[in-house]
Amino acid sequence: MLKKIIFLSILFTVSCFARETSVKYLGNKLLILNNDGLFISKSKNNFRKITLRNGTSEVKQFIIADSVTAYALADDFLYRTTDQGETWHGISIIQNELFQLSAKNNIVALLYSNSELVTSSDKGENWSSRILSFPVSDYEYVKISTIQPPSKIYIELWQFFITCPRPYHFSSIPPYTNWVDITNGNGLSNISGSFDFVTSLFGYQTSYDIYSLTTDGGNTWIKKSIGEARILECSLFLNVNIGYVYIQTTTDPGIYKTTNGGLYWNKLVGLDWDNRANSMTATDSTFVYANAQNGLVYRTKDDGISWEILDPVLLLDENNEIQTPNTFTLYNNYPNPFNPSTVIKFAIPERNNVKINVYDLLGKQIVLITDKVYDAGTYEITFNTESVTGGLAAGIYFYTMQCGNNIQTKKMVLIK
Repeated sequence: MLKKIIFLSILFTVSCFARETSVKYLGNKLLILNNDGLFISKSKNNFRKITLRNGTSEVKQFIIADSVTAYALADDFLYRTTDQGETWHGISIIQNELFQLSAKNNIVALLYSNSELVTSSDKGENWSSRILSFPVSDYEYVKISTIQPPSKIYIELWQFFITCPRPYHFSSIPPYTNWVDITNGNGLSNISGSFDFVTSLFGYQTSYDIYSLTTDGGNTWIKKSIGEARILECSLFLNVNIGYVYIQTTTDPGIYKTTNGGLYWNKLVGLDWDNRANSMTATDSTFVYANAQNGLVYRTKDDGISWEILDPVLLLDENNEIQTPNTFTLYNNYPNPFNPSTVIKFAIPERNNVKINVYDLLGKQIVLITDKVYDAGTYEITFNTESVTGGLAAGIYFYTMQCGNNIQTKKMVLIK
């Protein structure tokens, strides 16, 4: 019987179901979940907002199973699409407290906080349930690590000795009653940051400063490191050669790409920890990530030489209602730190005059970015320091939005 899930498990549940921006490709269509709802791309720069049962759009999480199948958790119901997001149908009522949702091809797995694992081998048409039991005592954290095609499920447990966690890895095949301890001897001895199988034979795991690859279905894993990396976060491999990872280092943090199975890594974009990627997805020709600080989504088609911002609310199809912001909001600029340009985003709930100024540390006005009337909505303005007469020195600056009686200020850092 699983022990009661306490503090860290609660943290995982919150992070798993928080309305943090998440982005994934469903075949050739892009799914974006943010505070405004769940959106799916209809064309290159055109999105449709997905509405589920009873008109709800309060999606907490979505999972991609294959190129046409995805699952969305909303309120107390689990939904499924099998036509690349065109239609969604409720397939299961969520009971107790859902701790985690995972899916791969035909397999769907739900892990509840009462130690119950509920699985389906036919995309949610029929379900089986069992209470989990492992030969490990005093553990305080449990999660589904991944699903390996066609039907193997990996479970990860954590024991805690003072503040140091000790992970255990178990795997099982249907009917998921016999769980094999695979912690030692095959490379899975670390806490998983990312863990996924691309095919039945090829899979990857990241943990702190190392990552592991398998090409024989998990029988053996090869551990690798990336220079001075301190944290590997939000990893993604398309195949045995092409992979992406967010690397936090002391000198050169950012998103890196490999095209030769990790022999060499090239930086696509520099991002510090506050601006790190919290979700990423890719096809053979594009790479997309969501920024953890401002929630915006960025896409590149030329390996990071140029980027475009994807805001599904601004890019809604004309037949899909655009949601009006509820409050006056000045967002954190991106990138930050920056050189020489950065994007300033703001939202207003009603037609009004918007004035945005940039100030130095002494309160001296540097430049007026905008001073005009905007309709209700969300907007983005690119501020390029090269347009300022005489240029700007590296340092800390403040930008302020004044809209009627509403005034908001944010800090930005220019580096050289």
